[in-house]
Amino acid sequence: MLPPANSGPDMGAWFAPLFSAILILIFIPIAILQWLAGLFITLTGLSFLYVKLIERQLIVERADQAPRTFRLAETPIRIRISNPLPVPLPYILISDESGGMTSLDPMVAVLSLEAGETGYLEYRVKSERRGRFVLGPGAVVFSDPLGLFRRQIPVSAPTELLVLPRVYPLGIPITRGLPIGAIQTANRLYEDPGRYRSMRDYVPGDDPRQIHWKASARTGSLQVMEYASTLSAPAVVVLNIHADAYTHGRKFQHFERCIEAAASLCSFYDSLDQEVALVINSSDPLLISRGKNQVPVMLEALAALEAPREDAADITAVMGSFRYSMADRITLVSPAIPMEQYEYIAASLPVSSEFEFWLLQDRQRRDGHVQHGMKPSLNRHRIVSLEEYGEDLLAR
Repeated sequence: MLPPANSGPDMGAWFAPLFSAILILIFIPIAILQWLAGLFITLTGLSFLYVKLIERQLIVERADQAPRTFRLAETPIRIRISNPLPVPLPYILISDESGGMTSLDPMVAVLSLEAGETGYLEYRVKSERRGRFVLGPGAVVFSDPLGLFRRQIPVSAPTELLVLPRVYPLGIPITRGLPIGAIQTANRLYEDPGRYRSMRDYVPGDDPRQIHWKASARTGSLQVMEYASTLSAPAVVVLNIHADAYTHGRKFQHFERCIEAAASLCSFYDSLDQEVALVINSSDPLLISRGKNQVPVMLEALAALEAPREDAADITAVMGSFRYSMADRITLVSPAIPMEQYEYIAASLPVSSEFEFWLLQDRQRRDGHVQHGMKPSLNRHRIVSLEEYGEDLLAR
């Protein structure tokens, strides 16, 4: 524990000697005693001015503003302290608070700063939970060289650290979508005329419009331009946070796993340069409209979720009200839901869209609910098992 703000030694530690020195200077006409008393009074005054000057001019600030990190990741935290004065500061004690996170290093340091020098308190924190954490309040304690006056000043206002959900690598094969996009495919139905690949001999059935007449005249045989095949696969990720879907025994573990799956999906599609939308059925449904390079916003929204909600909106109504585009890849991440609810959702989605239900594995089997291993009636629909624990999200 640090001493209270602006605290110092007991007043008698310096006031009584100072008062005695003043009395000697005034009432005892002995030169050597008066000289010593005057020296002590001068040093005390200079020490007080030194402390006040440092207190006014010392710069203490956090070097990392609004930091972001991931669950279970080691995150460096730094507090910068600068001495802009032309006098040294021989002793500084600086400390901080981790805000409930696990500290991997000491959160206190003793520094000595020369004139114009800058020093740091550096430590690492790690959190096993995602969410919002507040670092601080930190404090800096220092004194004059004689140790007569001690002061404590706070570090700048506590800083919020947002711990994002863990993101797992995914290798989802994408073979269908809209022509002309960012995803490479071997299907020649998705040839992109803007991405020339090579020239080859003409074979019956080739589009005559792709014949390169100049190359054909030069080689004496028909030559056809071949293009790279690419497709576009816009995605919609839907996360069900209704409390009724989560069993009580492992509610929070399952809730965290579903959040990690939604975060991994958003990151995966964004890495393929696809447009992604995120839908969460909170009491006031959260929608992050489709777009590219929105993963930071999506991860922050997922990190802010605290627990399954009793007042969450019905997932059927939320998915039914969303406007889908052609060839959307729709993924619902949720524990088991009633079979009739699943069938209603599947029937309400556009015919041209692909639908995957990432069903969280659960040891508790619930009658009348969607079960693992079920085969949907449509080829474009799939039920995928989401692992309950482990480093792999999807069941092998």
